[in-house]
Amino acid sequence: MKTIVCGLIKKGQNLLIAKRPDHVHLGGFWEFPGGKVEAGESLEEALVRECLEELGVLVEVMDHFKSFVYEYTDVKLTFHFFLCHIIQGKPEVEPEKLRWVPLSELQNIRFPAANRELIASLQESPNAFFKGE
Repeated sequence: MKTIVCGLIKKGQNLLIAKRPDHVHLGGFWEFPGGKVEAGESLEEALVRECLEELGVLVEVMDHFKSFVYEYTDVKLTFHFFLCHIIQGKPEVEPEKLRWVPLSELQNIRFPAANRELIASLQESPNAFFKGE
């Protein structure tokens, strides 16, 4: 089983999503920034590293939002989602590969099936997600 960590990076009432490269599994789908946890890393350390590698930004990992297991036909993944915000830098990715989107639009975007449970949770409890905004 692989462990995946993802950042729910918010700006105002929007979340940052990234487009998966066309040449990888589920290429062309949108996802929340993050990636695989490496041996010896905490979940938070992995998320900070992935955001630096993928986006060129330093994030502060705030609170754990949700974890769940999802089984594709060929792999079983454990996902951990954390609320984050950018504390240094601006995303250094081609603009067409990143979008800031409101929660209300998430169900209209092409996400991998594994993200559907998270999107449903976000839309069921938007006040919990955007508390303090």
